[in-house]
Amino acid sequence: MYMGCFWSLEHDVFPLLLSYEYFHINRGLGSLPAFIFIWILTLFIRPASNAACSVTFEEYVTKPFYSGCPVPDLLKKIMAIGILGVAIWVQNIFTVLKMRALSLIVIAGLVLVGTDKGYSESFKDAFNSQTVNSQS
Repeated sequence: MYMGCFWSLEHDVFPLLLSYEYFHINRGLGSLPAFIFIWILTLFIRPASNAACSVTFEEYVTKPFYSGCPVPDLLKKIMAIGILGVAIWVQNIFTVLKMRALSLIVIAGLVLVGTDKGYSESFKDAFNSQTVNSQS
Protein backbone atom coordinates (compact mmCIF):
# COMPACT_ATOMS: atom_id res chain seq x y z
CA MET A 1 0.00 0.00 0.00
CA TYR A 2 2.79 2.38 0.85
CA MET A 3 4.55 1.70 -2.45
CA GLY A 4 1.40 2.77 -4.29
CA CYS A 5 1.34 5.99 -2.27
CA PHE A 6 5.00 6.65 -3.06
CA TRP A 7 4.37 5.93 -6.74
CA SER A 8 1.44 8.35 -6.79
CA LEU A 9 3.46 10.96 -4.91
CA GLU A 10 6.34 10.65 -7.36
CA HIS A 11 4.03 11.08 -10.33
CA ASP A 12 2.51 14.16 -8.70
CA VAL A 13 5.93 15.65 -7.97
CA PHE A 14 7.19 15.14 -11.54
CA PRO A 15 4.10 15.95 -13.65
CA LEU A 16 6.00 17.19 -16.71
CA LEU A 17 7.89 13.96 -17.38
CA LEU A 18 6.20 12.14 -20.24
CA SER A 19 7.80 8.71 -20.11
CA TYR A 20 8.48 7.69 -16.53
CA GLU A 21 10.15 4.42 -17.46
CA TYR A 22 12.51 6.17 -19.83
CA PHE A 23 13.24 8.87 -17.26
CA HIS A 24 14.05 6.39 -14.49
CA ILE A 25 16.22 4.18 -16.70
CA ASN A 26 17.99 7.22 -18.13
CA ARG A 27 18.62 8.62 -14.66
CA GLY A 28 19.71 5.30 -13.17
CA LEU A 29 21.55 3.50 -15.96
CA GLY A 30 22.29 6.09 -18.63
CA SER A 31 21.04 7.12 -22.02
CA LEU A 32 22.00 4.00 -24.01
CA PRO A 33 20.00 1.50 -21.89
CA ALA A 34 17.07 3.94 -21.84
CA PHE A 35 17.21 4.28 -25.64
CA ILE A 36 17.34 0.50 -26.10
CA PHE A 37 14.45 0.05 -23.65
CA ILE A 38 12.23 2.50 -25.54
CA TRP A 39 12.92 0.74 -28.85
CA ILE A 40 12.25 -2.71 -27.36
CA LEU A 41 9.08 -1.38 -25.76
CA THR A 42 7.89 0.15 -29.03
CA LEU A 43 8.79 -2.74 -31.33
CA PHE A 44 8.05 -5.80 -29.17
CA ILE A 45 6.39 -5.29 -25.80
CA ARG A 46 3.47 -3.00 -26.72
CA PRO A 47 2.48 -4.93 -29.88
CA ALA A 48 2.68 -8.23 -27.98
CA SER A 49 0.57 -6.74 -25.21
CA ASN A 50 -2.05 -5.56 -27.71
CA ALA A 51 -2.12 -9.01 -29.33
CA ALA A 52 -2.53 -10.71 -25.95
CA CYS A 53 -5.36 -8.33 -25.04
CA SER A 54 -7.15 -9.00 -28.33
CA VAL A 55 -6.81 -12.78 -27.92
CA THR A 56 -8.14 -12.57 -24.37
CA PHE A 57 -11.02 -10.36 -25.49
CA GLU A 58 -11.99 -12.71 -28.29
CA GLU A 59 -11.96 -15.63 -25.84
CA TYR A 60 -14.48 -13.86 -23.64
CA VAL A 61 -16.61 -12.77 -26.60
CA THR A 62 -16.82 -16.16 -28.30
CA LYS A 63 -17.11 -18.36 -25.19
CA PRO A 64 -20.86 -17.78 -24.60
CA PHE A 65 -21.68 -18.94 -28.14
CA TYR A 66 -19.69 -22.18 -27.73
CA SER A 67 -20.52 -23.07 -24.12
CA GLY A 68 -20.49 -26.85 -24.53
CA CYS A 69 -17.65 -27.26 -27.01
CA PRO A 70 -14.30 -25.61 -27.76
CA VAL A 71 -14.16 -22.54 -29.94
CA PRO A 72 -12.68 -23.22 -33.43
CA ASP A 73 -9.14 -21.94 -33.84
CA LEU A 74 -9.91 -20.26 -37.15
CA LEU A 75 -12.67 -18.22 -35.51
CA LYS A 76 -10.29 -17.24 -32.70
CA LYS A 77 -7.70 -16.00 -35.16
CA ILE A 78 -10.21 -14.11 -37.29
CA MET A 79 -11.74 -12.45 -34.22
CA ALA A 80 -8.32 -11.47 -32.84
CA ILE A 81 -7.27 -9.94 -36.17
CA GLY A 82 -10.59 -8.12 -36.43
CA ILE A 83 -10.26 -6.73 -32.92
CA LEU A 84 -6.74 -5.52 -33.66
CA GLY A 85 -7.98 -3.91 -36.86
CA VAL A 86 -10.73 -2.05 -35.02
CA ALA A 87 -8.28 -0.94 -32.33
CA ILE A 88 -5.87 0.39 -34.95
CA TRP A 89 -8.72 2.19 -36.72
CA VAL A 90 -9.88 3.83 -33.49
CA GLN A 91 -6.32 4.86 -32.65
CA ASN A 92 -5.88 6.41 -36.11
CA ILE A 93 -9.18 8.30 -35.81
CA PHE A 94 -8.19 9.73 -32.43
CA THR A 95 -4.75 10.68 -33.75
CA VAL A 96 -6.34 12.59 -36.63
CA LEU A 97 -8.74 14.32 -34.23
CA LYS A 98 -5.87 15.32 -31.92
CA MET A 99 -3.88 16.72 -34.82
CA ARG A 100 -6.90 18.71 -36.00
CA ALA A 101 -7.41 20.12 -32.51
CA LEU A 102 -3.75 21.11 -32.28
CA SER A 103 -3.93 22.71 -35.73
CA LEU A 104 -6.99 24.68 -34.65
CA ILE A 105 -5.14 25.91 -31.56
CA VAL A 106 -2.11 26.95 -33.62
CA ILE A 107 -4.23 28.72 -36.24
CA ALA A 108 -6.20 30.54 -33.54
CA GLY A 109 -2.95 31.66 -31.92
CA LEU A 110 -1.56 32.90 -35.22
CA VAL A 111 -4.77 34.81 -35.91
CA LEU A 112 -4.66 36.42 -32.46
CA VAL A 113 -1.03 37.44 -32.90
CA GLY A 114 -1.70 38.61 -36.46
CA THR A 115 -4.60 40.87 -35.52
CA ASP A 116 -2.22 42.84 -33.23
CA LYS A 117 -4.71 43.57 -30.46
CA GLY A 118 -2.06 43.50 -27.77
CA TYR A 119 -1.20 39.83 -28.16
CA SER A 120 2.08 40.47 -30.00
CA GLU A 121 3.69 42.83 -27.46
CA SER A 122 5.83 40.10 -25.94
CA PHE A 123 7.39 39.41 -29.37
CA LYS A 124 8.71 42.94 -29.90
CA ASP A 125 12.52 43.00 -29.73
CA ALA A 126 12.53 39.30 -28.86
CA PHE A 127 15.96 38.69 -30.40
CA ASN A 128 17.74 41.83 -29.17
CA SER A 129 18.62 40.54 -25.71
CA GLN A 130 22.29 40.17 -24.79
CA THR A 131 21.64 37.51 -22.15
CA VAL A 132 20.57 34.00 -23.04
CA ASN A 133 17.74 33.00 -20.72
CA SER A 134 13.99 32.82 -20.77
CA GLN A 135 13.49 35.32 -17.95
CA SER A 136 14.49 38.50 -19.78
